[in-house]
Amino acid sequence: MKLPRITPPKLTPPRLKRPALPTLDWRKALSAPAAVSSSLSDSLISGVGGAFDTGFGLLRDTIGGVPFFGTTASSELYDHSKIDEKHYFLIPDDRTEDGFSLLITRCLPAGVPPINDLPKRRLLHLPSNEALPMLEHILLREARERAQAETVTGNAFSNNLDAMIDEIDRVDSKVFGGLLTVGGLVALANPLAGAALAAHAIIPSVGLIAAKYGLKAASRTATNLELSREIRRAEKQLTAQFRSSETLSLLNPVLHHVGTPGPLDMWLAESERFAFASDSSAFGDHDIRRLAALTLQALADCGVEERALAHAFEVAEIVTGGREP
Repeated sequence: MKLPRITPPKLTPPRLKRPALPTLDWRKALSAPAAVSSSLSDSLISGVGGAFDTGFGLLRDTIGGVPFFGTTASSELYDHSKIDEKHYFLIPDDRTEDGFSLLITRCLPAGVPPINDLPKRRLLHLPSNEALPMLEHILLREARERAQAETVTGNAFSNNLDAMIDEIDRVDSKVFGGLLTVGGLVALANPLAGAALAAHAIIPSVGLIAAKYGLKAASRTATNLELSREIRRAEKQLTAQFRSSETLSLLNPVLHHVGTPGPLDMWLAESERFAFASDSSAFGDHDIRRLAALTLQALADCGVEERALAHAFEVAEIVTGGREP
């Protein structure tokens, strides 16, 4: 007796949805580039009128000759205590001469203002250990360009993680003007931007807005000069807190597979290729989902091609076990 042929059902893996990050409409990520604001004054005017959670778009400049981006995000995914983080993504990018772009994301727990008392942490995301010397090369070139001379020695960083991240933060402060630190409040500390804001009539109460951003010392009767000093003081304190905080380097599996595209099936037996790996920290399920979501956002923000972004989604599905990041 001939048995009927049974066709097995086609299994469709769950698709990741856009994480609730503010700087980009994820549904348009594969079809349109993120809106980029290269004008600091435009970003100040648009950013100060709303909460830090709404973001201020995507900032863009260069560092050591490679594209340099800055943005913000918020998350509710934390395994333990909430933490204020800066993420530094070294992103494989074939469009650049050096093969990389660099993007910083300031990530805060949902509802937390940029000026806060949370513990701080800095995380450097690398596609591989071999990428660290390239980051050092980029930062060395940036330091020499800033000094306008060859006075910076070749061992200025010498694989010193803190020194490299400090250098990135210096460039961030210079080119993005403190937006990643105190958000749109930086506009209130800038006389020119303050005049533009007044002309747009979008500051109903300086004191209320300052308090919304976490500036506790501000009052409704504070003068522009007093408020400016308080904002700059808060910015310096936050910068110092991040500089003295824990700095981690981790291998990012999503960046790794974007940098070395190919069939994923052959690597599924090697679980370490799909894990966020750090010598000094372990990540729980919620942390992994947050890291995966921030990585996908970073890739979309820096404008990687559609094929690479789709590949990154597939990797993120494996990394998160099919759960939404």
